[in-house]
Amino acid sequence: MRKLLVLLALLTVLCSLSGCKKQEPIADIVEQCALSFAKAYLINNFEYNPSTKYYISERLKGFGQQQKSKTVQFPCYYFVYDMENILFCVGVYSSEKNDTGTITYPYMGKFVYALLVDKTTEMVLKEKNIYADKIKINKEIKLSRINKITVNECFSTEETSLIIKDMLIEAANRKIKGLEYTEEDRFYIKNPIRDYTIVVEDEKNICINEKLIYPLFMNNEIIALFEFHPNGSIASTKKVDQNSIYTKAYQTSDKFVLVHGGDYPYLKTYCLYGDETLDAEVLSEMLKDPIFIKTKVKIDQILSNLQPYGLMIELEISGI
Repeated sequence: MRKLLVLLALLTVLCSLSGCKKQEPIADIVEQCALSFAKAYLINNFEYNPSTKYYISERLKGFGQQQKSKTVQFPCYYFVYDMENILFCVGVYSSEKNDTGTITYPYMGKFVYALLVDKTTEMVLKEKNIYADKIKINKEIKLSRINKITVNECFSTEETSLIIKDMLIEAANRKIKGLEYTEEDRFYIKNPIRDYTIVVEDEKNICINEKLIYPLFMNNEIIALFEFHPNGSIASTKKVDQNSIYTKAYQTSDKFVLVHGGDYPYLKTYCLYGDETLDAEVLSEMLKDPIFIKTKVKIDQILSNLQPYGLMIELEISGI
C-alpha cells in the first residue's frame, strides 16, 4: 500500500511539473470556433483543395484584451497557413448577444464567435508572433470516411398543419396592420419554401436538414417570411426586398429550393430550380466544394421532386 501511495505521489509531481492540467471548456470552444471559421473562409475564398495541407496556428499573443479567464483572453487570434504562407487571420471574440451574423457558440450565458481580422491588426500580430506554431486543420473533417448521408424532412400531421395555418393567419394579419393598402390589394400565403442546411455531423455522417419558410405576398411581392419553430411559435424571418434571394427566385421561377452548408457559415446560399438549364451554372459553382460533391446524389433527388409553390391561404382584409 505504501508503495502505491508513493507511486501516486510521484505521478502527481510529474504531472504538475509537465503542465498536466485540464484545459478550460472555453479554450476548446474558442479553438473549435476558430477552426470552423477557417474552414468556411478557405472554401469560399481560396477554393479549398482537400489534397492540400492547411494549418491553423496555436492561439496567438494578442493585445487590447477585454475579458479574461484562466487560459483565454478576448479577443484572441489565429493565423491560417498554406504550408508556408499566411493566408489570413481569424479573430475570436465574446459577446453578450447572439447577433454576430457568423458561427456562434454559447458559453456561460455569453456567445463566442469568429470574424476575419482586418489587415492592420494582422500586420501587428505578425510583428508580435513571428514564430507561431502550426497545427493541421485538415484533420477536423475527413470527408473520405463519410458513408452515410441522411435527409431530415419536416413532416406534420393534419392537426399540426391546422395549428400552423391559424398561427400564420394571425402573424400575417399583424404584419398587414402596419401597411397602407387599398381594396384592390391582394394578400396571400404560398406553400412553404424548402430550405436545406447541410451539416457535417462527424467524420462518417452528413445530415441535410429541411426547414420550411412560409412567404406572405402583397399582390406579386413578398412582404414577409414566416418560419415555424418546433416550440410552437411562428417567427417573422429574414428582411425581404427586391434584392433578396427569395424575390429573385420567384421572379425566375415558381419552383425552387435553397441549399447551403451549415457547417461552413460563410458558404453562399444557392438557389436551385430542378431545371437543367437554370441550374447548370449554379451546380458548377457548388461542386467546387467537397461537401456539396458528397451530397450531390441526395440534392439531385430533392430537385427531381420539386413542385411549383401553389396558393396556401388567401387572406380576407377588412376595415380599410
